[in-house]
Amino acid sequence: MDPVTITAGCGVAASLLRWGHLWLGARACRRRMKLEERHAQDQHRLLMEMVSHLPPGTEISWQLPTGELLTIRVPFSEAA
Repeated sequence: MDPVTITAGCGVAASLLRWGHLWLGARACRRRMKLEERHAQDQHRLLMEMVSHLPPGTEISWQLPTGELLTIRVPFSEAA
């Protein structure tokens, strides 16, 4: 075989491997983002369900995944 052909073939193979690695990384990132979004929606739904069952004038605190503390006060007019 000609050395130029071997060198070009190795370059093409390396390029394909890099492209495949990039594609798989992007796919994993998309899947992770969708999973995080679904998890956030589930947490929101759980929080809204919890708030809807609270008596009037109740105050609850919720620890967010970012470490922030969220406090909700249920007004007398909006309680269950």
